[in-house]
Amino acid sequence: MSEYIHKSHNVSVLLYHLVFPA
Repeated sequence: MSEYIHKSHNVSVLLYHLVFPA
């Protein structure tokens, strides 16, 4: 279960940087 949450978190972070590039 923790692996699924970790992967989802990584996807959220990637999408965040795509929408709000540094």
